[in-house]
Formats: sequence, C-alpha cells, structure tokens
Amino acid sequence: MAQMPNPGGAAPALPPFHRVVRNLPAGALFAFLGDSITEQNLYTLFVELYLRSRWQAKGFRFLNVGWGGNRAADGLARLRRDVLAREPSVVTVCFGMNDGEYRAPDRAVLRTYRRDLEALLRRLRSESAAAVAVLSPPPVDVDAAPPLGLVRYNETLERLAAVAEEAAATHGCHFVNLFHPLLQDMRRARSIQPDACFVPDGVHPDAAGHLIIAYRLLAGLGLAVPAANATIDAAAGQVLSAESCLVEDLVSDLRSVRCTLLAAAPPFPVPAEAAAAELVARQLQP
Repeated sequence: MAQMPNPGGAAPALPPFHRVVRNLPAGALFAFLGDSITEQNLYTLFVELYLRSRWQAKGFRFLNVGWGGNRAADGLARLRRDVLAREPSVVTVCFGMNDGEYRAPDRAVLRTYRRDLEALLRRLRSESAAAVAVLSPPPVDVDAAPPLGLVRYNETLERLAAVAEEAAATHGCHFVNLFHPLLQDMRRARSIQPDACFVPDGVHPDAAGHLIIAYRLLAGLGLAVPAANATIDAAAGQVLSAESCLVEDLVSDLRSVRCTLLAAAPPFPVPAEAAAAELVARQLQP
C-alpha cells in the first residue's frame, strides 16, 4: 500500500534512497517523468547506466516519459496513462522549467506550480506504492541566452525549486536540489574556461551538462559511490581502508606498491561527447 502524507504533524523520516534501491525486487521499473530536458534522454540514460552497473543482478528496467513543453499540470494529465498504468517502483518528477513561463518571478505562477505539482504528487502517493523523488528545475544559462537574464529567469527557477522542495516534504517524497549545485557547477566551469557552456541554447543541456545532472541526481539521493576506493600504507604494507572493493596480494616497499584490486562495479563509461564535464568533475562534491 502506498505511504500516505501525514498532515497531522511532522512527516515521518524517509528511508535513505540507497536502502530503497537495495530493497527493490528484481526487474523493478524506474520511470522518469518530466519535460523536454527529461525527454532528451541523456541524464536519464546516464542514471540508467550507473544503476545497471552497480546492481547488475537486479535487472532494473527504465522508462523515460519526458515530454517537451510540459508543465506540472501536463504531467498530472497524463499520469495515469504514462506512469501509474506501468506500475513503477521508482518515479522521478522534474517540472518547473516551463511552469515559470520564461518571465520574471510572479506570485501567480508560483501558486499555479504549487497547486499542480502537489496534485500530481498527491495522486502518485495515493495511487502507487512507488518511491518518489522530486527534482527541482535546473538553472538556465543566461550567457548563452541573454533574454533569460533580462527577465531574471534564474530567480524564477530558484523560487520554483523552493516550492518543489516544500511540496516533496508535504507529500513524503525525496527531494533533489538540482538548481543551486548546477548553477555553481556552471560558474566553476567558466572560472576554469571562460567560454565553457553546457547549455547551448540556455535551457537544454548538452551531453556534458546531462552527465553533471545525472551526478547531482545520484549524489542527491545518496547513490553516487565509487566503484572502488582503497587507502594503503605502503611503508607498513597494510590496507587501511577498502570501499566497494577487495585488495589482495599486497606487496610494498619504500619505492612501490603492487596489489590486485577487485572492484565491486566497473568504472563508469564517459562518452566522448560528454568529456567536457571534466572541467568540474574533479571538484564535484555531493
């Protein structure tokens, strides 16, 4: 039975998302509901590849139900057909980019977004047993699309992100703030390379931008863990720590260390078209 919101007081603590995923049955379905950024099928594909590599035996399935131009109200209108009828075990919900109407902050716009998003989450929680993760809208790149800067659209998106966080808490859903981390990542990239741009049209990320979104999503849900991480005291010839791996046949002296490292999962493959994410990858923190 679906877990219902608790209007009579503080919402019960949600289980860590890594525990949710670990306890899913084999063949569980993940559904990604959203607008054109989801429909691009890039951050969703990266998340799929990551989860498949970490839980290979689970045989998870994945469904992209992003639709260009959609707002939360549109997601609600097609929720039965596109999501509930498929009986997913996990649903991510990412709306807001179009809900802001590409204009300066407006209270009426915020009220409409809150009403529609809460109605969508209410149905998901009452008609499905799925674990739900609400994602804030990502920022726009005002350098790539100056008109969005003129209307202060990132201010609008920041307020929509706050609404999304409140709605998630009200309805017992997990929440991932994409807005602030991605805005920081964009600025960090430009501090390293002034012409760096992960959002060519200002709204829709390229492959590198989607890879960073996927990381922020996985990190926000506590799922971004290394395939292997080990610390070795070479002088003592000891393994001090080993995360997600086994270290065997350790031989060391003051000049070298040799060992066999058996990782719990393969390294994540980064396609050439997303390689520009390297500008910020080494500095990314959950």
